[in-house]
Amino acid sequence: MNIFLLPWVELAILIPLVGAICIAGLRTQEAAYRWCVGFTVAALGAALLASFGYYAGLTPVNGGTGSVFDFFGRRVLAVDELNAPLVPLAALLHVLTALSTARTKVVRFSFAWTLAGESLTLAGFACIDPWSLVILFSLALVSPFLEMRRRGSPTRVYALHMGLFAALLVAGLAFSGGAFPGGQAIATSFTAPPRPVPGL
Repeated sequence: MNIFLLPWVELAILIPLVGAICIAGLRTQEAAYRWCVGFTVAALGAALLASFGYYAGLTPVNGGTGSVFDFFGRRVLAVDELNAPLVPLAALLHVLTALSTARTKVVRFSFAWTLAGESLTLAGFACIDPWSLVILFSLALVSPFLEMRRRGSPTRVYALHMGLFAALLVAGLAFSGGAFPGGQAIATSFTAPPRPVPGL
């Protein structure tokens, strides 16, 4: 059996999500720190294998390491020429974040939320479905909001800014996808090349 034919993209997303659930039940932050590093390194390994599989041309779905688990008949996750180097780099960033967390900050650092955020980040980089990407981006806004609430920081500006961000994502995708009458024509008018003006 070829190791690259395994669904490494899904595993890279699933490993930190399982890690977040496991770490949430731990009592000591020191144990959470060690397990967080282990889960992030495992996710990095899966992301690297997904990327290597794409570059080697050994993938389960033609055109990329595609999703083995189709959602409602739609292919949602894949590794292509754009995100093949980005998925491992995003995973590496989370490994370095976990490793560089100072011992003095371990007490107030949320390792479970860090792993949940890594899962959403990797899913966002590997997502090829526009509406699923909007949902993932919107879910990624929840973790910083809850972290700010936990620390007692003001959240009104963040909520307004990110609420507007999510609303504009939905509106832009709806117009460009033709969900509204005339939306496709409006989106095309912004992206069409300029027409030459007669006489100039």
